[in-house]
Amino acid sequence: MHRLLLCSLLLLTQTWKSAASSPQQSSSNYKLGPDDEIIIYARDADDLSNKKYRIERSGDLNLPTPLGRIYAAGMTVEELSETVAKKLSAIIKFPDVQIRVESPRSQPVLVLGAVSAPGEVQLEGGKSLLSVLTKVGWLRNDAGSKIKITRLIENGPIPLPSAVSDERFSVAEVSVMGLQNGERPEENIQLMPHDVIAVQRADIVYVIGGIRQPGGYALNENKAISLIALLGQAHGTTPTAKLNKATLYRRLPEGNHTRIEVDISEAKKLKPGKEIMLQANDILDIPDSLVKGTLQRTFEQAVSAITGAAIYRPF
Repeated sequence: MHRLLLCSLLLLTQTWKSAASSPQQSSSNYKLGPDDEIIIYARDADDLSNKKYRIERSGDLNLPTPLGRIYAAGMTVEELSETVAKKLSAIIKFPDVQIRVESPRSQPVLVLGAVSAPGEVQLEGGKSLLSVLTKVGWLRNDAGSKIKITRLIENGPIPLPSAVSDERFSVAEVSVMGLQNGERPEENIQLMPHDVIAVQRADIVYVIGGIRQPGGYALNENKAISLIALLGQAHGTTPTAKLNKATLYRRLPEGNHTRIEVDISEAKKLKPGKEIMLQANDILDIPDSLVKGTLQRTFEQAVSAITGAAIYRPF
């Protein structure tokens, strides 16, 4: 009889401890903070156990009498469990306390700019830059070549050679290409709470008309691309493209635009260093005899033709 009772209690204890673990349970080094929601499991403490509690903005955890308030911010789950158990020991012999984080909300990072779903991501004890970018759906096709990270200096400087720090912030940039291709694994840093990740929109050139893959093409760090390289990325011209009638539309600094006639056949003969170069917001319009509306376009018509254009990344 005693053996059966002991086995039943052991099974009950194992079941209770199992309920205290969850796929959402944060890692052992997770530091609790304001707005985190936790669930406490405490055997023989029905008023306390199996209930959800939120850590207040002050960092305090307000528990039922006689436990009262506990300053929980900065504690690990294990440390808080031990603190609650110590307080319970005044009314319960050998208290057993388990705590899990139900909703980790105290370690946000903010992701802005050219990503699929900008917004906050919770670190939940630790995430790398790549992990956070994956959480927001990765970069859009019009993302630029650099990612800017801004960190509160109280969390320490960003551990990269490019980091610049002052009394308030540490700021660094990482290469999208190096991060994406795995060429610079050291730039896949572990993020800290309240980091801001900013992905700026790339500078883009457009090619429309008699081209196999019309649309916008994101520029890399060079901020310019040769006409021949652009045609290569766009998989070449169509068989009916009028190569000697192309037009390059370019905005000028004062706000108006200029129109440059281009003979692509002749441009292909130019030597390196003398090639026609395209810059941000240029529109290359190649007429096509089989495509209506590509001949003698105005600048406004060319701008209208790129509305909603697909954006391609060269890397």
